[in-house]
Amino acid sequence: MAEPNYPGNSSLPPEIQQRVAGTFRQSLDLAAKGSLREAQLGCDFVLGLDPEFHLARKLADLLALADGPVDVSELAAELSPGAPPPPLAPKLAELLAAREFEQLLALAASNRTQVEADPELQRLVAVAQERLEAEPYLQPFFEQARAAAAAGRREEAERALAKARTLDPEHPELAKIAQLIAAPPAPEPAAGFLIDDELELGSPAFESAPLAPIAASGALETGGDARIDDLLREGQAAFDRGEYQEAIDSWSRIFLVDIDHREASRLVDLARQRKAEVERQLEEIFHEAVMKYEAGDAAEAREGFERVLAAQPGFYAAREYLSLLDADEDGAAPAAAPGLISVVPSEAAPESHSAHEIFTPPDIPESEPIAPPRTVAPPAFDELAPARRAGRSGRNLFAFIGGGVLLLLVAGGLWLWQSWDRLFPNSQPPPAAGQMQPGASDPIAKARKAYSEGRIPSAIALLRKVPESSEHYAEAQSLIQQWEALAPTPAAPVNGDGPSPEQLARRQQWLDRAGRELASGERVRALFSFEQAAKIAALDGEAATTLATLTLELEPLAAELDLRRHEEWELLLNNLWRRREESGRSPEIDRLMVDAYFNLGLRDLLRSEPAAAAGKFEEGLAIDPRDEELQRFARFARTYQERNEDLLFRIFVKYAPQR
Repeated sequence: MAEPNYPGNSSLPPEIQQRVAGTFRQSLDLAAKGSLREAQLGCDFVLGLDPEFHLARKLADLLALADGPVDVSELAAELSPGAPPPPLAPKLAELLAAREFEQLLALAASNRTQVEADPELQRLVAVAQERLEAEPYLQPFFEQARAAAAAGRREEAERALAKARTLDPEHPELAKIAQLIAAPPAPEPAAGFLIDDELELGSPAFESAPLAPIAASGALETGGDARIDDLLREGQAAFDRGEYQEAIDSWSRIFLVDIDHREASRLVDLARQRKAEVERQLEEIFHEAVMKYEAGDAAEAREGFERVLAAQPGFYAAREYLSLLDADEDGAAPAAAPGLISVVPSEAAPESHSAHEIFTPPDIPESEPIAPPRTVAPPAFDELAPARRAGRSGRNLFAFIGGGVLLLLVAGGLWLWQSWDRLFPNSQPPPAAGQMQPGASDPIAKARKAYSEGRIPSAIALLRKVPESSEHYAEAQSLIQQWEALAPTPAAPVNGDGPSPEQLARRQQWLDRAGRELASGERVRALFSFEQAAKIAALDGEAATTLATLTLELEPLAAELDLRRHEEWELLLNNLWRRREESGRSPEIDRLMVDAYFNLGLRDLLRSEPAAAAGKFEEGLAIDPRDEELQRFARFARTYQERNEDLLFRIFVKYAPQR
């Protein structure tokens, strides 16, 4: 609701008008109490929101001349010339009943003075705050109660519902779930292995029916971001197919775009619960089938194992039991159960041991006979006589071990003396300037050999590693220019007569991206996007011409671009800082440096070193403070300097793409 007789820009939204007027009233109270500095800050805030609010300018002029409490009665009367504002309690109570918690808190913040003076308003705000914070924790309890009620576990469902009720006793879902719990359970089938919603494992219904969709495809909460919307739909489709891990992966990638996306957090939790529930039920089905197998009911056991494999093909224990059933039907000797120790009664044992059993480890071949147990009499007293000679034999053993150790020391010293030059090359005096070390290979010769074998990129890479201080540097640079002119354009892989439609579509995506980057002046990124497109399918026409032009324009940075292709980030930064000091800044140098710092910071996050990562991100922001992605990663790293790593940290870092 807009402020009556608002003395400012009346086209502002009502919420802004209320916030401006409320802040100005606080400034009036502060000025009347003599808190001039705080009142001045309030005026600055008001004018920042609404420069046309002339009462704030008047108060600011009074504050500039005052040195104590200010008479603000005229300004207060001018702000509220008519009747006093309507009471706030009914509006807050209405919003609380409608569960519009965020709108309630915003209204309370814009009328902070009234709220602080009224205990009832404070109570309403506290209730709204508690219920808003409890919302993410309620959904797991609701889901648990629904699943337990559907499975007939009434006590478990009531416990979950009681936990939810303590957090929010007026939530509308409570009554719905209570009715679900009170409803009589559906009759259980006479036989068979069932999963949620009475869908048999391996049946057509299980394969085709969506398993308790978390949200309808049209009801997903979206934030207006196309990428988030795609990931939400992708995860929902995987969930409907029963592929819960794929759904978790899809929804987790939303955190790369919005780290605080509440809907994604809720969906990931629900998918994890559903995945755990299905796995628990599969374990129950599997163990029931094992019991039937051990009881000799081969048909029922086979049916159970096949249903487990139909729902989870990677359940190898069930597959092994099916192999045992097949072997039994073929008349082969029974094998030990997978992962268990077989118990075989001994027929050759003496009478006194007829009730004993021999436990055979699983790794003993079936073809080997199992020896009967031997009855070993306790040793006689005379057989213990050698123990009395332990003192004398111990001295001989010590002499033998000491001689062996001495022999090993002599052999090790001889090997170290022979290998000293190879193990410690820096211990030798350096060769004279321009003189190659003995045994060192000539880089030019190695590069020429690679060139003669047709490995032109490898030959050029070898030449780029020749340092400027080497006597071969000039020759290496000359060969680089010659061989780069002769280097063939990388051919894209083709299938049949040409690239497939899928390849052409992916190449076009890279070309579109390169066009956008080129239009925004990002020549370095455009170059790499064109190169990615060329790897998929050869470029032609304008795209090939643009790539050749970019390559020629960025030729002065050829060495640095090559380091970036090989992800040599530290060496790349060293070269770029030196080049920047020599020739000054350029957009291309800045782009390469920012991307290098970003990738180094991401590597630190993968190593669980957020402090080091924050330093790298800050270095990149010092070069380009407008990089929004770098700002977001810097905030993330700073946050986890003071917080332990959690699931959100691991998900965010795992799916963060490198530049």
